[in-house]
Amino acid sequence: MIREVRRSETDYEPPEEARSESDRPHRTPQEKPDDPPVYLPIRSEVQPVQGVWRAIYVTLAILFFVLGIIGAILPVIPTTPFLLLTSFFLARISPRLNHMLMQVPLVGAILRDWNERRGVRPTVKIQAIIIVLCIVASALYFTGLHLVGKWILGVLALVGILVILKIPTLPPSKSKR
Repeated sequence: MIREVRRSETDYEPPEEARSESDRPHRTPQEKPDDPPVYLPIRSEVQPVQGVWRAIYVTLAILFFVLGIIGAILPVIPTTPFLLLTSFFLARISPRLNHMLMQVPLVGAILRDWNERRGVRPTVKIQAIIIVLCIVASALYFTGLHLVGKWILGVLALVGILVILKIPTLPPSKSKR
């Protein structure tokens, strides 16, 4: 049985330059360059949400986006996990908005790497570890924490660094983005 499929926001197809290699047009050896490109169907691994769940996902996407922005301003709140959560919820409610988030220069490359390749670049890891160490060092130096507080801060920083190191690292790419 064939069912009618209506074009909706979930059928959003990114522009040519934003597509991954697997989504670009493929030509068979029999096709001539004059033939129009044949697009493979978009692999939609994400099921769109509707109804009450859509309202919940919209609320969560906004909440995590705001927390991510606050995290970009305040060094004690992480930015990337909140933006990854924002992308997760946006992909299920509006692929167009998720695509727009992926184009933001400051975080777009990190989000695209995670979504497409399930990892982060080594430079991102190094930057994150340096930021954690600088914040912890300045907190230990400039605050009058008791010895127990210093130990707790050190243990939390160590856990944060271990989490950063545990995230899959992407191999260096041969072509620059």
